[in-house]
Amino acid sequence: MKDKKTHVRYCWIDVNNVCNLSCPYCYTAAHKVNSNEPFIKQGLSFAHIKRLLSECQKINVESVIISGGEPSLRQDLMDILDYSANEAKLKTILVTNGTILNKDMISKFYSWNIELQVSVDAINPDIYLKCRGAPVLKKVLQNIDLLLEYEVAFALAATITTINEDHIEDIVKFALRKGIQSLHLAEVKPLNKPSRELFVPYIYPVLKKVYELQKYYYPYIGIDIIEHFVYPIILDFKRKAFCNAMEGNALEIKDNGDIHLCVGIGSPLGNTKWTRLESITDLCNSYSYKYSIDDVDKCCNCKYKYICGGGCRYTAYFFSHGDTNARHPSCVSYKNFIEDIKQDAKAGKLDSYTDYIKKIHISEIEYRKYL
Repeated sequence: MKDKKTHVRYCWIDVNNVCNLSCPYCYTAAHKVNSNEPFIKQGLSFAHIKRLLSECQKINVESVIISGGEPSLRQDLMDILDYSANEAKLKTILVTNGTILNKDMISKFYSWNIELQVSVDAINPDIYLKCRGAPVLKKVLQNIDLLLEYEVAFALAATITTINEDHIEDIVKFALRKGIQSLHLAEVKPLNKPSRELFVPYIYPVLKKVYELQKYYYPYIGIDIIEHFVYPIILDFKRKAFCNAMEGNALEIKDNGDIHLCVGIGSPLGNTKWTRLESITDLCNSYSYKYSIDDVDKCCNCKYKYICGGGCRYTAYFFSHGDTNARHPSCVSYKNFIEDIKQDAKAGKLDSYTDYIKKIHISEIEYRKYL
């Protein structure tokens, strides 16, 4: 591998591993708790998390993402966010299912410049129930309206599964109606057999439908799963890795303190109970699972490699039963989708989209990238 120095730009901190929902594809395998017993405290102590946030500040982490489980089940969540945003002066993002928010919390999000990512896998109540395991869509939508009322910056997020693959357009249209400017879409991370069975085997039709909306409504919404393919083509740059973890630019700290680049592949880099984040940078640069697409045997000779980045290495690893160099299971879908974008670009159908992207400030592109 090439010796390329990296900088930890994003740090995910999983402040617990419990959740009041029961999504069948849950990437973190969070433990289900009774939704009538909110504010459960579990995971790293507040003092420990404060120390981590101070270390993030010291190593110049650009964004801290507070996640779980469902972080709003912690009684001290607002103390954590307050310290992160106001004491450590970090750009702070909260990842939540949106079920346990209230006006007081939301007003503080605005005052403290906390950004959110709210998971909504469907707008149809029946589909939402199948995806999330609880009939709470009405409450989530009410809280989304509150976020909009208080002008809190947030993105919607959805995991594409065999349950909701025919309803992803509805989420995009909902976001457009509400004036929500950012949408994070992701394929299932196959943590186990149930989540593997929910993985969409041919995702091209979903990508195609969402792309048709994105290329028309580009001034109003950014959809990351589409832009990840579009940007390398219209801006003519090489995407040498699928994600920040592949580049060694992102860390995830689990609720037990384990530090990972990718939680799905390889052993932890250390544990925050005895490892300081300052010592992690060199490990990130030498870690055996940090990949450039040029290092992936099955992808290195592909003409599309600098556009798709090879896809999620963890997903390839899981479906190939342990080969990090395997082709991503969506490889054919990606190739077909890339050809569609290239044909549109060649025909001039993306000219105005290209001009718009070139004019907006780079921080807006980065904002869409971290989610």
